[in-house]
Amino acid sequence: MEATPVRIAAAEARKRLCRGRPLIGPALEMSCWRGRKHGKYACDSSDYIDTERCLKKAFLADWSHTTGGQVLQADMKGRAFGVREGKLSKEIIEDIMDGLFEHYPMILRVFTYYSCIGSETSGVVHGIGRAGYTRMINDARLDALDINDTGRRSPSGDRKVARHAKLRGEDGFDLLWATVNTTSTTNNKSQSSTNSKERLARSEFLEWLVRAATDELPPKDFGQNVRWLCEDMGYFLGLHENAALIFTNTNWFRLDACYLDEVNMVLTRHQQTLRSIFDVYAAATGVGGDVAERADLMNYEEWSLLWSTLGFTRELSDRKVGTIFSNSRMMVINENSKLGKSAQLERLPFEGFLEAMVRVADVKILPLEDEVRESGHKYPGEYLYSLRPDGQLELYKGWAVKTKRARDQEDVSDPIWIRLEYLILIIVFVMQQGTQASSDVKAADAGLRTRASDDIALSTTEVNKYLKNPKPNLLGTTEIETTGPSFHSDAIAQARLEKKLRKHTNNQIEFQ
Repeated sequence: MEATPVRIAAAEARKRLCRGRPLIGPALEMSCWRGRKHGKYACDSSDYIDTERCLKKAFLADWSHTTGGQVLQADMKGRAFGVREGKLSKEIIEDIMDGLFEHYPMILRVFTYYSCIGSETSGVVHGIGRAGYTRMINDARLDALDINDTGRRSPSGDRKVARHAKLRGEDGFDLLWATVNTTSTTNNKSQSSTNSKERLARSEFLEWLVRAATDELPPKDFGQNVRWLCEDMGYFLGLHENAALIFTNTNWFRLDACYLDEVNMVLTRHQQTLRSIFDVYAAATGVGGDVAERADLMNYEEWSLLWSTLGFTRELSDRKVGTIFSNSRMMVINENSKLGKSAQLERLPFEGFLEAMVRVADVKILPLEDEVRESGHKYPGEYLYSLRPDGQLELYKGWAVKTKRARDQEDVSDPIWIRLEYLILIIVFVMQQGTQASSDVKAADAGLRTRASDDIALSTTEVNKYLKNPKPNLLGTTEIETTGPSFHSDAIAQARLEKKLRKHTNNQIEFQ
């Protein structure tokens, strides 16, 4: 059966059905998510999901910055979408607009995913950079050099390459990249202060789609070709191994996994810990050279720093860390608004951070509740630490591989609220044990001690202390390779973490 974004999203939704009591009406208004709608950084949709009204406004804002949108606003004065001879009629431009709007939800998801490519080095998760652009061209089978039989079908009926495939280079997609990034209309004064010429902004991505679909074709076919390009992109990316990640429906996840009574109770129970982590890492001023730093908002590099210092990045992968951050943002109508860009487009408020934590709990390798109970341990962190006797990781690695296989192939997993509880408790374990080892002069000889009390809350003092001298290898998660060989050796990963931390503390950091 053909794998499509719709089928993938439907399967993802079915997997989460009946997973708890949904928060509805007054219950949602009184929950930990209230700030998303009523707080200082309330989202543009003025709701707990990205509404259709908000989506339409965002599309119109993006469309207004394309050359087609500018021509319509100027009463058909000017040239739209790089047409070399003659002018496009109003009917053709509006047909192109309709074609883009039909596929706008898919376009947004593709844009979000490929904006995260290379984020581990750039620190940017909004706008498709060179690395993401190249990967998108390849994944969507738009590079004609890969397969010369353009449009030809295999015996199984699958097309080998997209209908609008063309070569890279000066006359192909490389030229198109440069053209869209330097077109005066898509880089007008209102965008100049927020739009990088090294990345395709959301509105520029619409411009790029139209130009990629209509280059040297008859104007009367422009609207249809835009639809065909979007259909092909959805088809081929739907066959990609990361299709479920690319086409994640953020609203479905919020409704099925976040806005649940059980999840709200877990987040409320651990509010002090979560707030301490958020406050400390969101205030990590200087990380990534964030000139518009806000202490009450978390940028991508601060989010990435959290998982690096915990030692979970290798298991989760930079791609998932970035995509989770991006999917936890609410829709911003005007991407060129300085307030929207700094408050929601490039950063997470506390409620966005909570959603991101739920998303991590949904994908991370975690022990089962029964497994921890039968082991005789009270806390999941202690159980995981017991799987590495005398610092050996073979038992831990075997457990991780077995657990991942059971979940992926047999759907053996606890409900999301139990997974979230365990994720938070594991973070508490790592930070408490890490700070304790740092303060104990005999820690190097005696090793890490087990928790001596039932204190499962982290203060800002503890989190700050851990951030200054983290112990990222405590549970061995940096040693796990879940998807084949990695080009990051432990030394490279540690050096990258050390560099980030030096920016924050301006001190030499020593690691175990």
